[in-house]
Amino acid sequence: MIKSFQVEIKEELSRVVHIEAENPDEAIDKARFLYKTKEIMLDASDFTKEAEFSLLSSKDKTINQPEVVSHIAKILSYLEVDEQRDYEQSQYPKNHIYHCIAYLNQYIETI
Repeated sequence: MIKSFQVEIKEELSRVVHIEAENPDEAIDKARFLYKTKEIMLDASDFTKEAEFSLLSSKDKTINQPEVVSHIAKILSYLEVDEQRDYEQSQYPKNHIYHCIAYLNQYIETI
């Protein structure tokens, strides 16, 4: 039976260009502009290393949901005490990571 897999293929291209500028930041900005406006275009002659292949997902992979939930619960439990302390010491900021941990803990309890 044929199965479906997602395989990522990465190649790296690189080229050194000479840019006249007053400082390093300006040189990078100019190079970025030339690249974005396609005045500098990397091609096959700029190939620098062999392609890398990695499996992104497989439709035949079975995930043990109870085991995943258990691992997530352990991580949240580990983080909760320290983050709650930091949240309180920081005078309850609205964007603190503790809000995410508390939300996820509530969600995990419903599973």
